Amino acid sequence: MASWHLLASVVVLAACVALIYGAWYPQPFDHLVGVSRIVAVMVVVDAICGPLLTLLLFNPAKARWKWRIDMALIAAIQLSALAYGMDLIHGNRPLFLALEGDRFRLVQQDHVPSGSLAQWHAPTIFGGSPPQPLGVRLLGPDDPGYAESVQQAAAGLHPAYRPDRWVPYSEQIGVAQGAMKPIEELRLRGRPEATLELDGLIRRAGLQQADVGYLPLISDSPVDWSVVLNKADARILGIVSISGWSP
Repeated sequence: MASWHLLASVVVLAACVALIYGAWYPQPFDHLVGVSRIVAVMVVVDAICGPLLTLLLFNPAKARWKWRIDMALIAAIQLSALAYGMDLIHGNRPLFLALEGDRFRLVQQDHVPSGSLAQWHAPTIFGGSPPQPLGVRLLGPDDPGYAESVQQAAAGLHPAYRPDRWVPYSEQIGVAQGAMKPIEELRLRGRPEATLELDGLIRRAGLQQADVGYLPLISDSPVDWSVVLNKADARILGIVSISGWSP
């Protein structure tokens, strides 16, 4: 009985993991957000604890109706843990790379109200596209609401998390181009493996180093990353695990 329970648990978990890594967290955003730790806990709880409880409670002498109650309770515990884990993972799902002046900020699902996402073509629950570029309208010192905006940003409500500040990325290409930094600076700060990753990204785009720039990427992750851009049109080529901030 426990072996069948284990098989069923593995099938369900495999489908969930495929959805997580195939649609919600395409590489390398799974590493940036650190979703694998939550997935590991979910797998342990559902694939190990559930069948283990079945093995411990199984008794051939037990009445069938009692055994059905046991199985229903175990399944309820597993499904509740799975639903909680999937909801937590979906809430952290990366949606947009939002340009905030001289940097990008990763916008995740739980950063913004869900009703604000439809008009901005956010990925659907089964959509597998990587986070889309987004522009953010920043206020200047002379604009109404500037002081309040600064206070909100200090409290964690950054302009990139406010849909009323969003604009199409195409409207801020000039901003990105003006803020872009030379890619040579990024290469000097990168670890050897990260530098190889950067070189591969440039090569796959069919560009030379002189054609590419970068901007820092801010996220909830404690590790800083960078967004690599085509200088000609500010098109995002990818992200790399090298800090975009000068030491």
